Amino acid sequence: MSEKPELKERLVEFIKSLLALCPAYNIVSRMLLDMRGRSTTEIDMKYPELFQERLAPLFCDLFDVNFGVTISVSGFGEEIVRLIHSIEKTLSNEKKRKILEQQLGVSFPNPCEDYVKLCVDALKERDPTAVKILTIIDEKGYSSFETLLEECRKQGLVIADKAQLADHLSRLADLNLISISGEWVSPSDKYKGYARGFLI
Repeated sequence: MSEKPELKERLVEFIKSLLALCPAYNIVSRMLLDMRGRSTTEIDMKYPELFQERLAPLFCDLFDVNFGVTISVSGFGEEIVRLIHSIEKTLSNEKKRKILEQQLGVSFPNPCEDYVKLCVDALKERDPTAVKILTIIDEKGYSSFETLLEECRKQGLVIADKAQLADHLSRLADLNLISISGEWVSPSDKYKGYARGFLI
């Protein structure tokens, strides 16, 4: 008869299971986080498999997703979103991860850092300028489009005008890496500060 796993092993498995819910590693989590407040058309373009594989009704039944003029997530889906935010907040804390590593003898990744890396790797192919803009926003913080455009040009980025800047910014906002309000932009509280490490 095989021995039962020790509690420590169970705890390691549990933490890994929690990490597996984070958007850095789970497309379903990314979809739930992304679809809130978006139009059905936007989500269809970003995640065509959701409708091609006829999974939208399942999301409605399981995650209480409502595909209206804008998509809303409530009930169980909203609880999952809250849990994901809590996991990311806790396991992106370097001090807490260090304690876990010392106590359990296992190192755990930073889910927020890994999410930014995932996004940056994708953007390097599609829009490398957006990656450089993200590092500027991370460094400068809350800024108007006008001020950001000036800073981008100072750093050698070729951006014609605010409309072209807005195109780059929309890709970053689409990935939840920044927030845009009118002609003002700010870094994400969760994901700021990581992009510079992935520029090379």
